[in-house]
Amino acid sequence: MSVILKTTNLNKSFDQGKEKLHVLKDISLEINSGEMIALIGYSGSGKSTLLQIVSGLMDFDSGNLEIFNHDIRNISDAKRTEIRNKYLGFVYQYHHLLADFTALQNVMMPMLISGVDKKLAEISAYEVLVKVGLQDRVKHKPFQLSGGQQQRVAIARALANKTKLIIADEPTGNLDSENSANIIELFWGLVRENNSTLVIATHNKEISDRASRVITIKDGRLI
Repeated sequence: MSVILKTTNLNKSFDQGKEKLHVLKDISLEINSGEMIALIGYSGSGKSTLLQIVSGLMDFDSGNLEIFNHDIRNISDAKRTEIRNKYLGFVYQYHHLLADFTALQNVMMPMLISGVDKKLAEISAYEVLVKVGLQDRVKHKPFQLSGGQQQRVAIARALANKTKLIIADEPTGNLDSENSANIIELFWGLVRENNSTLVIATHNKEISDRASRVITIKDGRLI
C-alpha cells in the first residue's frame, strides 16, 4: 500500500466575532491506498471540516496537506481543481445533484469536466447507473426520484470517473434505516470493485464495524 493522502499538523479556525473558534488542532494523518476508513465523532467535533480540507475544498490555517504527492498548499486553484476532478469522488448527506439535468447527465458531468469523450462518458454513466439499480431512471431528473434513488445517483456520480479516493460525509444521514442499509451495502461493494480508497464520516456503527480503520475526532483532535 502507498500513502495517497497525508496531513501534518493541520490547523483550522473560524472567526467568531472577536474570537477564533479552533475547529481542527494539529491533525496529522496518513491514508493508504485501499483503506476503508470510518471517521467518527460527535456533531461539531470537526469531521466535516476535516473532510472539506482533505478534499481540497477548504483552505487551512497552518500545517501541510499532500494529495497523491501534490502539495496542496503550494499549488494554484486551477491545479487544485484538476487534482480533485482526477483523483477524488464525493458523496454528501445531501445529494447535490443538478436539478435541471437527468440522472444520466449528472453522472456524466465529472467525466465531461475531465475531458472524457461525450459518448464514452454516456456509456460509462449508464453502466454505473445499472450497477446501482437505476437503469429505468436514467432520464429522470432529481425531483422525479425518491431520496434513496437520489443518493444512488450521487454514489454513481462519485464512482463513474473511477476516482481513487472517495470522500463521503454522512451519505445515509437523510435516509430511513432500510434505505440506509441498502445504500451502504451497494456503496461498499462498488468502492471495492473500483479498487478505490474510502474515507467516510458516519454515526452508523454498522459502517464503522466494517471499516479497515476507525479514526475518532474529538474537540478538533484525532484520538
